[in-house]
Amino acid sequence: MIPRHFDTEVTFSVNGNIHTVKNPAPWLTLNEWIRAQPNLKGTKRTCGEGGCGACVVMLTELKGKELESRAVNSCLYPVCGLHGAAVSTIEGLGGKNLGTLHPIQDRMVKHNASQCGFCTPGMVMNMYSLLTEKDNKVSAAEVEHAFDGNICRCTGYRPILDAMKSFSQEQQPIDIEDLKPACKGNCPGCPRTKQDCSLHVVSRPDGDSGPAVQWFRPTSRGELVKIVTQSAGAPVRFVAGDTGKGVYKNLPPSSVYVDLKKLPGMTDIELVGSGELTIGACVTLSVLIDFLEARLARVPYFDQLVRLLKRIANTPIRNSATWAGNFMMARLYDFVSDAFTAFAALSPTLALLHNDGKVSTVTIDQLLATDMADVVILSMTVPAHVPSAVYAVHKVMKRHENCHAYANASFYAVVNPDTGVITGQPRIFYGGLQTKLYRATSVEQYLVGKSVLTASVLEGAIKTLELAIPQTPMATSGSVPYRNNLAQNLLYKFFIQAAGSHASADNLSALSPIRSGTSSGVQSYDSDPSAYPLSESVEKLEIRAQTTGEAVYVSDLPILPGQLYGKFVLAVEAPAKLVSIDSSAAVVMPGVVKFISA
Repeated sequence: MIPRHFDTEVTFSVNGNIHTVKNPAPWLTLNEWIRAQPNLKGTKRTCGEGGCGACVVMLTELKGKELESRAVNSCLYPVCGLHGAAVSTIEGLGGKNLGTLHPIQDRMVKHNASQCGFCTPGMVMNMYSLLTEKDNKVSAAEVEHAFDGNICRCTGYRPILDAMKSFSQEQQPIDIEDLKPACKGNCPGCPRTKQDCSLHVVSRPDGDSGPAVQWFRPTSRGELVKIVTQSAGAPVRFVAGDTGKGVYKNLPPSSVYVDLKKLPGMTDIELVGSGELTIGACVTLSVLIDFLEARLARVPYFDQLVRLLKRIANTPIRNSATWAGNFMMARLYDFVSDAFTAFAALSPTLALLHNDGKVSTVTIDQLLATDMADVVILSMTVPAHVPSAVYAVHKVMKRHENCHAYANASFYAVVNPDTGVITGQPRIFYGGLQTKLYRATSVEQYLVGKSVLTASVLEGAIKTLELAIPQTPMATSGSVPYRNNLAQNLLYKFFIQAAGSHASADNLSALSPIRSGTSSGVQSYDSDPSAYPLSESVEKLEIRAQTTGEAVYVSDLPILPGQLYGKFVLAVEAPAKLVSIDSSAAVVMPGVVKFISA
């Protein structure tokens, strides 16, 4: 039996209004619910995988004793995971219902930063979340980086970024009071009181007589062990941000879901001096980046991790996704995990909780071979960094943001700074060369006791790698020869980094980031004041409705009785000359009303 103190309904707020949802299915997303129940159609849905940003809302949760607000993808976030949280949508900022525009909406209008306007509410909410998260203190670079998960297909990013960068400290920041924080945690009936409550929700998607699907949120290890034990034989899925379904959309459903975020220690991070680092399994990638970035002066090698972690997915995804979830995707699927590869060379250990309540530890290599049925990752401990060690991580991808890797790699070696001799066995890992993480042990063994300053050593290492490298075809990672070349090139880059001041300036340039500073653009056009209103710039008629989410699109309209749907018929050959179209077989198909052609 599940303990009686578990809450059985999901309670949260949307724009300050309290909502209680009874028996939601674990796969019901926040986007589906807010568009259907409160009928808040300003939040859009396009890709359904957290890649476009049209669905972004702000989520405020209690972390420890502090409220934390971040942008999240509502198309992925489960309603069951909202217990005790506060959600802010575009309707809560400004518009006809509030009688005014929010400053962010106003500047979008003044910069003419929308065209079709479908993505605009997500853009506004992303900026609102950033300003709230950063207490209204952001740089232009932070603004640009925060929009790595928002896609605009028609306006162009110049006016959008101009509008958003106008809030940076370099330009015209608004007063913190004008930001209107949506959640102060002291409203009557505030769901914040539910933040630390255990939760047990039962739904029956197939009706009252159908099988039960359960969602648990335990708040102690004892509760977790009891849930797992009583669910023996049923497929159990452990979740935190639940962003993995954006990548793997056709996963088989589970009958038991267990939300791990409220377990003690799961969101903790601890750095002992400038040495050992322990990270709870439910620490999100964004929180981890912030923690590491704030301690770069104490631990310089964190810079390599931060640079790599910022290239995983995009900001709203990283705000929900956890490093442990990223690890498990690498273990379960043919997923080229950047986090898994990056940490592998640091030789961390993982603490695992078993269904008998016992805790064991495994290395990152052993995790791939460990039976993880009913086993939960509790934390990861990274040992102290040796001062003379060289650590490097690399990711090769189509673009800098929101993109899976063709290949990635991590390297770790203790190198004598004077002679370049490698002491002990280095650690070299590659992702994307085969279905699972590949460790180049033959290259590691070859490099023991050799100097990275010797050209013949580099040649020998590359030759050793070439002979040992997997020849595994990967559907998402380019051809085998291409990936083999990448692996060799990344090894060459590591040699340059390990050589340090001994390397020439030309060689060291290979380590410099390709990207420059923040982007900028200028729009110019002719205007004759003497002829106004001719050639005078005017406000676009529909832009205010677009920035407030009040503009209505086809997907916002309710389904009408007898409504018809159209589908494009694609040619089976191209290029080809279309001679004629015979639609006779199509129009007699059940449900077909008419065939329409040009």
